[in-house]
Amino acid sequence: MKKEKCGYHQKVVRFFLYLGLGGIILLLVGCGLRTVKIGFIGGLSGYYADLGIAGRNGLRLALEEANKNKEMAGVVFQLIAEDDRQDPEEARRTYKRLVASHVVAIVGPMTSSMAMAIVPEANGGTIPLISPTVSTPDLSGKDDMFLRVVAPSTQEAQALASLAVEEGYHRALVVFDASNEAFSGTIVRNFIRTYEEGCKEKNESARVESLRYVPREEKSHQSIVEAARQHRPEVILLITTSIDTALLAQHLRRAGLAVPLLGTGWGMSQALIENGGAAVEGMRFCVPFNPLATNPEWLTFKERYLETYGVSPDFAASQGYLAGRILVEALKRGSARHIKENILQIKEFQGPQGKISFDPYGDPVTELHILEVRNGQFVTSKR
Repeated sequence: MKKEKCGYHQKVVRFFLYLGLGGIILLLVGCGLRTVKIGFIGGLSGYYADLGIAGRNGLRLALEEANKNKEMAGVVFQLIAEDDRQDPEEARRTYKRLVASHVVAIVGPMTSSMAMAIVPEANGGTIPLISPTVSTPDLSGKDDMFLRVVAPSTQEAQALASLAVEEGYHRALVVFDASNEAFSGTIVRNFIRTYEEGCKEKNESARVESLRYVPREEKSHQSIVEAARQHRPEVILLITTSIDTALLAQHLRRAGLAVPLLGTGWGMSQALIENGGAAVEGMRFCVPFNPLATNPEWLTFKERYLETYGVSPDFAASQGYLAGRILVEALKRGSARHIKENILQIKEFQGPQGKISFDPYGDPVTELHILEVRNGQFVTSKR
């Protein structure tokens, strides 16, 4: 009888202990952090992975920084990344999955062709897209759900053409990746127009040819080499991924063609140097990125990125980080339902590479830098 009474008391004590513990848990949950989900869309596998992975890593660093510094009281940011595989149908599916996951905004996509596939979907909803690297002017001047932190590619194309004119090149060959024609086609048209106009102003002759390039086709590499031999260009512009740019440069050099090379921000990553080697030495770019910047924001970001990922940040990583920081700033300014409006109200934002401002349609105004590959490094051009 005594044992039964003792057992009864123990059960009662355990009951109240459990009740108290449950109350504490409920209290902690009630006072816990609210999760705000941020989506990312980019190529994370296959041929275009270097651009997508760098952009995602930069974004992740921005969100981790905001969480660590408790920039929004009671909020923790969660990144949900999706791989669009550089396929329009898959890109639309990833967009729908992220919307179903209740993200408040999506950073991405990373290429213009994927943006052209996704933006119509986004315009039918309330979730904004903020792209780190999409620069097609086909999305400029529109009051829609698409914003970006890189200027339209017309500026880059014009700068590259002006460089070619100033260097006195009278024959140019332009090679462009047909799988991302929303970007590459725009560069081609604007480069040719500016190049021809520039030569005409100097009363100099101009001859420019453009060639479609199909990635992953060996015969496509050879056709570019044959075209270069036939047209004898004084400069070649490669509008291709970093891997393809490296491969094409290797093929051209092996064929004995020591023609000066120009490239775009799409092909300017560490993968270009690693795969191109001596073949890409001297190659030049006109991009809104300076790896030798000395401002405190860049040096701090560069150090943290190198410490986290073991490599220095490239253009895509810097842009991914910038997109993340601007998104956090927009959320700090007001409701997640008004992210687009909050971003457009940012008159000037200090990013890792300098200050950025937006026009009424979400296109930024940025400064371009002329960079070249020298001794296996991207450096500011001596020109």
